[in-house]
Amino acid sequence: MGRPEAAASLGVGMSPVFDVFCADDSITTSANVGGPVGDLRLFADLERLTALHALPQWGLAPADRWTQEGEPHPGCQRGFATPALSPHVNATPSEGLGQLPSPQGRDHPGGTSGPASAGGS
Repeated sequence: MGRPEAAASLGVGMSPVFDVFCADDSITTSANVGGPVGDLRLFADLERLTALHALPQWGLAPADRWTQEGEPHPGCQRGFATPALSPHVNATPSEGLGQLPSPQGRDHPGGTSGPASAGGS
């Protein structure tokens, strides 16, 4: 875990193509990611840095992804999840998470969440 401050302040480069790799190693596209063109910057959250037990010189930290233009990357999972979960961050264990927001596009009558598909054929 030699230089985490440098990784957090300068960021680490990442290709946006990682968002569109498939399970069979083929590559697809999306509205926000067209392939390996461009570069993202990963900025580590050092408050969440954790040393690996088996390899204490190595560590893991979640990161926020930003474009080269200094904008949040539309595919950044932390950028998506943080606003949705922020009202629940300080909840006590007895309060639980309460009613989490429905995933986009999966709202059901009555304001409840449900499966994306009823299944079957």
